[in-house]
Amino acid sequence: MPKERRQRLPGDYRVKKGLLFDASRLSTEHLGVVQTMDASASTTPFRTPAWSMMADRCNRPRRLASGIKAEGVLRHRQAASLSWALARLTASASFCGSQRDDSQKKSSESDRMIMALMGVLQLAFLVRFLSRPALSGFITASAMLIMLSQVAPMLGLPDWASKGGIVNIVRHHLTYLEMTSPATLCLSTVTLLFLLNAKRLKTVRFLKFLSDFKELVMLAVSAVFCTFYNQQAKADERIRVVGKVPSGLPNLTFPVSSAADLQLMKELVPGAILLAFVVFLSSFAGAKKFAMKDGYQIRAFNELMALGFANFLGAFFGSVPTQVGLSRMGIAHQAGIKSQLGANVLVGVVVCLGVVLFSRYVENVPMCVLNCIIVNGASHLTEFDQAVELYEYAQNERYSWKMRGEMFTWIIGFSCTLCLGAFQGMLAAVVTSLVIILYQVVNPDIVELGFRERDGEDTHSSRARKWMALDRAGACREHGILVLRMEGPLFYANVERLQEWVEEQELDYSERSGIDNSLDGIILSASAIPFMDTSAVQTLSALIKTCAGRGTLFCIANTFGTTGRIAADKLEPLMLAALKTSYLKTQLKNSASIDDFVKLVRGHREALDMRDERPLRLVRCSTLQAKSCIIAKK
Repeated sequence: MPKERRQRLPGDYRVKKGLLFDASRLSTEHLGVVQTMDASASTTPFRTPAWSMMADRCNRPRRLASGIKAEGVLRHRQAASLSWALARLTASASFCGSQRDDSQKKSSESDRMIMALMGVLQLAFLVRFLSRPALSGFITASAMLIMLSQVAPMLGLPDWASKGGIVNIVRHHLTYLEMTSPATLCLSTVTLLFLLNAKRLKTVRFLKFLSDFKELVMLAVSAVFCTFYNQQAKADERIRVVGKVPSGLPNLTFPVSSAADLQLMKELVPGAILLAFVVFLSSFAGAKKFAMKDGYQIRAFNELMALGFANFLGAFFGSVPTQVGLSRMGIAHQAGIKSQLGANVLVGVVVCLGVVLFSRYVENVPMCVLNCIIVNGASHLTEFDQAVELYEYAQNERYSWKMRGEMFTWIIGFSCTLCLGAFQGMLAAVVTSLVIILYQVVNPDIVELGFRERDGEDTHSSRARKWMALDRAGACREHGILVLRMEGPLFYANVERLQEWVEEQELDYSERSGIDNSLDGIILSASAIPFMDTSAVQTLSALIKTCAGRGTLFCIANTFGTTGRIAADKLEPLMLAALKTSYLKTQLKNSASIDDFVKLVRGHREALDMRDERPLRLVRCSTLQAKSCIIAKK
């Protein structure tokens, strides 16, 4: 293989034993299943590998000819994986000896079983209701909460339960701001500056390892510094460190050991269902964010199964409910980890070995350094550029009003998460997405169409005209014929809106033209109607009959799929009954496009004129019940 070709291999390729695969597309569906307590530095010492790695199609290797040598194995990513694993070990150390009450334990166990049951029942489709703007707003606000919650320990302020939104966080910081530790503040500042500028060291050859192992280097240096500093400093001036860590792994225990435990679990089931739902949605939101960032696909079913069974098995070891943590994912992604091997397996092995063998060596690691690592990882999670893009769409008058709804969804997801907390913010984002979906379905876009002559040699053809929205440049209205297009499924919730819109347009035409007769025809383009239900069929049937009584032919063009079959079986006989001659009935059966039905309407009008029939017309009148109404009048 020529050297030039090897250098131009797209992506980040690795070659081993004749297999070539793109390392930049390795699945990071879960850079690790981590703890719910995302905003704190205290996390569980165990990481559960996500099973979704087995279904990732991006990891399928492609066979190459033998004899190709491996180049650029990316040792810095392996180093980053090890460095991050050790940082993860020290971050989890303070949680090892924590205890929870019985209600918390049983709630966790109920949550685990419900999540596993959700996976078995294939309820992963629920994530489809989480729109991209809602996901972006939630992640951006969550990243800001994560970073703000780390400010207190970085300043040396007292511990506190980081619950609620930004108001509680700022209030706590302002209350205890005078208790800031100068030594902790200086160490946090130096750590952040080093982490943010470590990439520049890659340009210096003999300092490149400092960039690859920046987290590990900072942990080691700061631990040595704190060991000597805390010995010389006063008690109230010392830098807070991890402290003594209990060694060993937890014992295997059955979660439910008595009738009282079972009764407590039953009482906690309603809250556990809500918790399982939110945990899954927030976990999928984090995984989806990095999937879109790196350009690979994830399957919601695999994510749900991984979370469910990881939580179910973790219940036998007394762990807290697990989920994807945005801060930990941000740290892993920023460190360059691109596979489950580095994000899950290696980290899990290092954490277990560290807890068993090396727990005493992390006693002097300062907590503020761990908080700085979390801030550095979470700083890459914000998506304000997405908000700017949505704002540009919303300001453009050429786009539909639905784009403003997406901007509103982003604002709701962001503001509720930032002000109320991640739990309430996720619920608000999901509810807002559902409400907007329902509103869009109930109020679909109905557009009047006009025609424009096509350019080219076929301008005299029967299909030479191009139909488009009437507000487009060069579009002309077909005289005496209303052509419209409805965008979305036609069913019981929106069919009345279509009927009212058609009658209003017909009335406006009659008043505008100043003549006694109504429209010659109404043509509904069903090219954007994938489905119609029985309520829509009944309403359209009544509309066809009432229009026929006014001498207006109602037609449905451009049907396809289920809509086409329903129109042919249920609506076409009614349209045939409205026609006066057998020739027109034959022409109806051969009509498909809008132009075909325009010819049919013209023929129908000529047939009515020959019979000298005076059809009913629509007029507007004032009533006591409403400002106006529509009636038929000779």
